[in-house]
Amino acid sequence: MSEVLARVLVGSLVVGAVGCGGEASSRPRLPAVHMQSGRCPVTRPVSAGDVPPALTGLAGSDAAAAFGKGGLWVLLPTAVEPNAVVRKGGYDVKVAWYLQGAGDLRVAGTRIDGPGRLSYGSAYAVPGEAARMQPSTLTISVPGCYVVKAEHDGASITWVFRAIA
Repeated sequence: MSEVLARVLVGSLVVGAVGCGGEASSRPRLPAVHMQSGRCPVTRPVSAGDVPPALTGLAGSDAAAAFGKGGLWVLLPTAVEPNAVVRKGGYDVKVAWYLQGAGDLRVAGTRIDGPGRLSYGSAYAVPGEAARMQPSTLTISVPGCYVVKAEHDGASITWVFRAIA
């Protein structure tokens, strides 16, 4: 992650968390992120050599936009062109997850450069423990800079993206 995100202070903000199918028993705790005015510390993909082979097999060339660890990865939204689609009352940002292992995917997020909210909705939950891709939508109230924390099967990742309409 970027230098700015390295200044993360551990906090206990919990916002907009939902599990697959709405059955998650716990919510991820978001860190409090402090950023320099006007800058969004967008998370960069990991190097190609660090991406699990099963993710590359499932996502093909899209795996070049992957960030994660263990059995929890996200295909990061583009940071250079529009990635948020207008919908009634907000915007949708499509995000694909790579999961391996059992259990729900739990996601929480919030805007960090001003007021705004984020909610998570899974297109469908893919059951089982095998490596799989799971499509989802992050619904945001306004374009801006957002931090997202996801948890699955003991793995946890935190990443930042800029929603562009």
